[in-house]
Amino acid sequence: MSALVSAAALGLVAAWPVGMLGWVMGAVTERLTADPRPRAAAWSLAFLLPAGALAAVLFGAVGLASAAAGPPSVASSHLPLTAILKTAPAVRALHAASPPWMAQAVAWSVLGLSILGMTHHLWAWREGHGRLMAVTRRASPVDDPALLERLRSAGRRPEVATPPILVSDEIDQPLLVGLRRPAILLPTRLVSTTRAAPLALICLHELAHLHRRDNVRLVLENALAGLFWLAAPVITVLRAHMTAAREELCDQLALVEASPQARHQYAHDLVEALKGRLVSPQQSAFAGHHRKLTTMRLTAILQPSQAVSAPRLGLILALSAALATLVGGGSLALARQATAKPPSNTFDPVKGSSPILIDPMPLMITADAARTSGTSPMVVWIGNPTISGVLDRPSTTLLVNGVAPLADFDPMRLPPNAIERLEVTPGKDTPDRKLLLNVVLKAH
Repeated sequence: MSALVSAAALGLVAAWPVGMLGWVMGAVTERLTADPRPRAAAWSLAFLLPAGALAAVLFGAVGLASAAAGPPSVASSHLPLTAILKTAPAVRALHAASPPWMAQAVAWSVLGLSILGMTHHLWAWREGHGRLMAVTRRASPVDDPALLERLRSAGRRPEVATPPILVSDEIDQPLLVGLRRPAILLPTRLVSTTRAAPLALICLHELAHLHRRDNVRLVLENALAGLFWLAAPVITVLRAHMTAAREELCDQLALVEASPQARHQYAHDLVEALKGRLVSPQQSAFAGHHRKLTTMRLTAILQPSQAVSAPRLGLILALSAALATLVGGGSLALARQATAKPPSNTFDPVKGSSPILIDPMPLMITADAARTSGTSPMVVWIGNPTISGVLDRPSTTLLVNGVAPLADFDPMRLPPNAIERLEVTPGKDTPDRKLLLNVVLKAH
């Protein structure tokens, strides 16, 4: 559980560098093309990258933890040795040592604050959505037959059923509202002052949002913005660029084959909508509120861009693939860090403590310290190690300095302080199923 919490915290903190990498990719894409399709895709990927990195870290941590639990370690595979070791004073002190509580406290704090932020954003969306649905229930259906006829006959319209088109004096700009029963809300002022042709283009813009299911995506985007609120400066910038590119794309879908006069009128309607009060980003709105991005949008309306060329599209795809690979590799590294055991498995027994029994008994070892490694089942005894008892030759492979000794060699008869260290590998972890004892002598 603690490994997953650590992995989640690392994934949440990684939103900063991952988001900045995503911004670089989006900025490069904008330099390569003005086509809103690849730009919208690039900024959407950039916005989703932190969530993808978080998911990769969590899945990687689960996978690594499962892999680590699969093959037994020396402690779990050599039961007699484990049982005896846990009775030694030094090992009792090791198990009683304080865990890295501070790191866990930070991890829990990051996770808790992030979940709290996501809950707050979703609650705010729910409240805003509820108010808009109340406005929708009080709105009146549009009864302009010319507008409805233009929408029915628009050959370039998105392939989606036209939802109810309603008019309300409680809003100041066109909106697409609702999830299960979406509707297009138009301001009364706009309907009363705009002819059917330009009004139909505005409705086509909202139909493009519906076709792309942007009304559903906004729920997920609000949740992610709340989840990563600790990296709000980066996430906010990414979301602003993603939203702007999305609006340009919907403009492009609505203005297919539109005349220059229609484009000028559409741009004028957009400027008029910007003069109204701004709404929170809880629904697909016709107008945004970022000056630079709005200027780019107006330019795209009046001067439509050409489709991105094949070489530049290939470069964008290659950049996206490289970024996804980089983020995936970094996420796996974070998962390994979260699931890694403490860097040292060293314990320092009190000198002169009771001998430690080693299978096959009655072989006994005493030493000042014993070290284990997470990558090897070997236990290394250091600090004046001594051997006593009886060495069961048939079930033991005895080495001296890594090579087989003479037949009459007996490590129990060595003079004091002759042994530098003892390397013991349990029989369960050796090819011949024998205990491997390597006596490393001090150099004289």
